Amino acid sequence: MLKGVPELLGKSIHHVVAYARKDGVWLRVPLQIDEVNAQGDYVLAGGLPFTKATDDGFFDGNDEIALSGASLGDDFVLKDVPQDLVPGSAERWRLVVCRGQSFHGSVLVVSGATPPAKDPPKAAYDEKAHIVDTQLYRYVFDRKHPVLLGEVFLKAKTGPLKLIEKSAFLMPMQTPFFMPDMVFDAEDFTSEVESWQVGPVRTIVAVGVKYAAFLSLFKLHLFSELVFYENRFEIPTVIEFVFDPSSVLKPGSGLAYSLRFPPERSWEIDSNLVPLPAEDPDKVVRKGPRASSQDVYYAQGSRPEGSFLVKARVDAKAREKVPPPFLMRDAAFRSEALKKHWEWLAPLAKGGGDLGIFLDISQIGQGKYDFGLDLLLSTEANDKFTDYGSIAPQWHRL
Repeated sequence: MLKGVPELLGKSIHHVVAYARKDGVWLRVPLQIDEVNAQGDYVLAGGLPFTKATDDGFFDGNDEIALSGASLGDDFVLKDVPQDLVPGSAERWRLVVCRGQSFHGSVLVVSGATPPAKDPPKAAYDEKAHIVDTQLYRYVFDRKHPVLLGEVFLKAKTGPLKLIEKSAFLMPMQTPFFMPDMVFDAEDFTSEVESWQVGPVRTIVAVGVKYAAFLSLFKLHLFSELVFYENRFEIPTVIEFVFDPSSVLKPGSGLAYSLRFPPERSWEIDSNLVPLPAEDPDKVVRKGPRASSQDVYYAQGSRPEGSFLVKARVDAKAREKVPPPFLMRDAAFRSEALKKHWEWLAPLAKGGGDLGIFLDISQIGQGKYDFGLDLLLSTEANDKFTDYGSIAPQWHRL
């Protein structure tokens, strides 16, 4: 995903196409532009028209380009481009995708071309069944709480492999002595799928969240725009604080996620996340390291039928202020020593858990933040995932 590309500023989003050269043959490849309005929300055409028609159809600094890594082709120069690919009035660029010193591929981007026929979606969405389907996985929304992580089935060579049996999300709020501590779980809010948009590269599903008794004490807004690609999906937790959490919340306040795998599925887990420490939260949060000490926080699971990679995302504005995300394994959910320090762990552990992540947000300031989990999938054991989120795009006008 590329955001705010200056080369395309002011161009019609409906007249941009991409081509890749693979083994000497030029192919049109799917390219998707998703508009993001001035409020930071995706402009979605399906469902409730909350954001529909809130932008103008021309590329600006908020908009995003989605291009699949599998679409990248061989490198090329101007003389390699056939004339019939570029109309006379069109502008063209050679987009080179690198990560560090490694070359991942190139595409030809053309602006001003005739809009192509619609490509079939990589992630199809059935709004009646609340299911997203790709060639690699099937995602089933939790009908009661669609904002929670739903059931995930990997389409392994041996048949459907259920990755996740159950998930839970808690939002503990540790407050000063004159206010009650609170732990919000799935029963404290209602959520529903509101809007969506299906494209050739990715599908976006917006889920709205409403709290029953939340706003009387804390003024905040929580929203999630789930983004599904062919081999991965992103579950953000967008929180807008109209108060200053650092002036109200105590350490131990934050976002806690847990995943429970099917009983018959045993995953070998490797991670660079620090285990949740059995120490006083005040010491850990105020005096410990910051999330900025690592570029990416992940936990990877593998078994013969496939692999998955969970990445914990920390908002760029918060990385210098919050501690790194902490890992919880199955033993942590049973640990009485941990529960003495982290009071929210007891209610989270009621549903069991095999893998959990906690992010303390007590030190952030007023504003809008994007936290969340990304899940990458593969039908290969011990697969090495390419993180296209950290690539360095290079645009060269031709």
